[in-house]
Amino acid sequence: MPLMAPPTILLVGIFLFLITFLEIFFHALETGHYKCWLGPKQALPMIYIDECIDLTVKYLKAPQQNLKRSVYNLGGVSFTPEELVAEVQKLIPGFTVEYELCETRSKIADSWPQKLDDRLAQQEWGLSYNVSTYELAHKILENIEPKYKEGKVLNMERTPLKAQLSAVSATRQF
Repeated sequence: MPLMAPPTILLVGIFLFLITFLEIFFHALETGHYKCWLGPKQALPMIYIDECIDLTVKYLKAPQQNLKRSVYNLGGVSFTPEELVAEVQKLIPGFTVEYELCETRSKIADSWPQKLDDRLAQQEWGLSYNVSTYELAHKILENIEPKYKEGKVLNMERTPLKAQLSAVSATRQF
């Protein structure tokens, strides 16, 4: 049996865009406000690194007879700035945002897919996700150094994952 290469993982949220999503948290903690250069409805797929590693291991352990290809998409979670902001506002009450588009970066974001098609990975080796936008926001805030969170009112109580996923699927389809 030929050696299978690990899946090609398309992490659409390249450095610049990932930094923007992380920047939201620091602005929320430092000033309580953020100017977002993306439009509120510009969806981009992201994947939490721990989940990416877990899913890669799951792929590598999948029965070879189930695999019909050696490259699969991992779609992760797809969300808009507006959706992320709503989750951050649950965690950091009083946080506000305004949208001030940067034409260049916004055009780049518009050229990317809003969601990656990972149905083949779901069918062939059981791909499934355990991180919603809320859970991702919670994990990011949880892992920010305590010095940035000192004296801040934070709501770190977790919402059950099933309720989060139901709410997201009911509000937006791609």
